[in-house]
Amino acid sequence: MATTTRARAALLTADVLLPAAVTTTTLVASADASTAAAPVVLRATLDSSGDPNGSGTALVRLNKAKKRVCAVLDWKKIGQPDAAHIHNRDGSIKIDLTNAADGRGCTSGVKKSEIADVIERPGRYYVNVHNAKYPSGAIQGNLHR
Repeated sequence: MATTTRARAALLTADVLLPAAVTTTTLVASADASTAAAPVVLRATLDSSGDPNGSGTALVRLNKAKKRVCAVLDWKKIGQPDAAHIHNRDGSIKIDLTNAADGRGCTSGVKKSEIADVIERPGRYYVNVHNAKYPSGAIQGNLHR
């Protein structure tokens, strides 16, 4: 069951933006803290890549220290997603976001080097949301800060 836009906004604020803001504030306040430990939030506007009517947004929170990537996905005019991924330019899957296919979720155990590369070069990566009708991808969009 798809989450409403208002409910997703609340989840986004509670699960993604507030922890990032608190972590960032804590790191800035601490003189010896390393900014490498701070989670980074990236966004993507999702446009049709298979479904001609589809659109949406993705908010991705990458936490290199915890080897964890969380996402909040919002979609319109596509069938229920059954998978989502961060791909690199050649189309290879770099980070599985399938746990977020129902609207939000996290993937743990992601290699720190993969998270670091997405953070350093977000323009080289895109979010792709798949469903049964469009298994190669219904909507997708490039990551950016």
